[in-house]
Amino acid sequence: MNKVYSIFIIIFFTILLGQTTKEWVEKMPVDDKYHYARENIGTHGMSESEYKAKADKQAMKTISMQIHSTVSGKAESSFKERTTESDGAFVDEFEETSFVTTLADIEGAEKVDDFKTPSTYWVLWRLKKSVHVENVARHVE
Repeated sequence: MNKVYSIFIIIFFTILLGQTTKEWVEKMPVDDKYHYARENIGTHGMSESEYKAKADKQAMKTISMQIHSTVSGKAESSFKERTTESDGAFVDEFEETSFVTTLADIEGAEKVDDFKTPSTYWVLWRLKKSVHVENVARHVE
């Protein structure tokens, strides 16, 4: 019985320690052509869809902090005042035109990989810098 227990313990630890961590979990990829986001979320008490969505959302936030959000605007206004001769009342006219655009979505961001341990979910996203520059140019015009 003692041998069976010992063999079980050895097999258990071999399986537990045999799970290899992906390289990007230990060391963030470095590539001048990309913005990277590596995030991890504790999975306890959450469904698979919940922790994956939370990790993806955090990764998008991380990428967005690495890039510049573009806001452009144009405002035109004029003010006209005239006095009517019959009753001496003022009529105020105000015209305004506003236009604002933002690059809210991170177009071109792609999920590179994910990895799960018994207690943590890891996700790796990237955005090619040249794609981001093209997106900004297209949306600003």
